[in-house]
Amino acid sequence: MPHLGVITGLASEAACFDVYDFDERPAIRVSGANAQRAGEAAEALVSQGCTALMSLGLSGALDPHHEPGDVIIVESVVFAGGPGIPVHARWRRGLELALSDCVPAKTGTVTGSDQPLLTPEEKIACHMACNAVAVDMESHAVARVAKRHGLPFAALRVISDGHQARIPAWTLTGIREDGSMREAQIAAGFLAQPWLWPTMVSLAVSNRKAMRALRRAVLIAGPGLQFPG
Repeated sequence: MPHLGVITGLASEAACFDVYDFDERPAIRVSGANAQRAGEAAEALVSQGCTALMSLGLSGALDPHHEPGDVIIVESVVFAGGPGIPVHARWRRGLELALSDCVPAKTGTVTGSDQPLLTPEEKIACHMACNAVAVDMESHAVARVAKRHGLPFAALRVISDGHQARIPAWTLTGIREDGSMREAQIAAGFLAQPWLWPTMVSLAVSNRKAMRALRRAVLIAGPGLQFPG
């Protein structure tokens, strides 16, 4: 069976794999919510011998019909002004089957962004440009590496913030390169802008819902996450 390499943006996303005892644990790299590092992480996994790549983690909604906690089994990664990269069809169907009875999952396209989309206006513009249902900062980089090496690729994402969510820029600076959080820096942002507390509480609730859904999806899918080689 091909050895699976998984790229996540956050350490908490990578920790979802701790809930299941894989016969062959995937090789996991964390990019720290950075597109360039996601591509470098994917290349590193290939150099280690991984023969199938997966992007897994949270995403921002672009489509108003997708809400925090929605599980997205990705059909393709699309780019503004160019053709997209489809996932491996049989692998996608395997994910759908693995999750069909226990986790409400949707299929759809996602797009990648080298920069975080922090405002509804940015998300609307992105949605109009590529008609994707969600956006993240890893899938496009991983898909490109998989295509370059001729390897099967899949992506499983969970919506963490709705299409109308507005995210303070300082929250992104609170993510370290290893995907862990700078709690003191995030707390300082809270104290400096107390009028944003209702927004941050709403984002925190959505994030917790998304992480619960992601952990459950990984737990339920188990070996079904692996490429069916």
